[in-house]
Amino acid sequence: MIDHAALKTELDDDPTARGYTGENAEDAALLNEVQGGISISTTSILMVAVLEAIIPADWVGLNDAQRAALLLYASQDRINPNAANIVDAFSTFFASSGTATALNALRTRPGSRAEELFGENALIVYADIRIARSLP
Repeated sequence: MIDHAALKTELDDDPTARGYTGENAEDAALLNEVQGGISISTTSILMVAVLEAIIPADWVGLNDAQRAALLLYASQDRINPNAANIVDAFSTFFASSGTATALNALRTRPGSRAEELFGENALIVYADIRIARSLP
């Protein structure tokens, strides 16, 4: 949900010097542009991305119970890589290995200013800009 009052403040103050133009469509595009300097916590990733991150030598190092647990996770299409139980399990399974580093990287992704302000997958449309600018 877009907080139009907060959006108005963003547009008026331009605290990150995005260079808002006053043109609704252009400013929406600026807010939705993915930027390398913005990191968004991911709440859903494909399990295949997790499996691709596992280094074969680290898989071999797992005990039977850990492999069984990982295969149970693998039966899911998507997981939340920031869920406490997932973070704890993967930290236990892979400790400080290359796999741990790769899995940790899956927990965030570059994001947009809109997402930074309003949450993961937030998208500002022309109408949001128009509404925000109409506020006193």
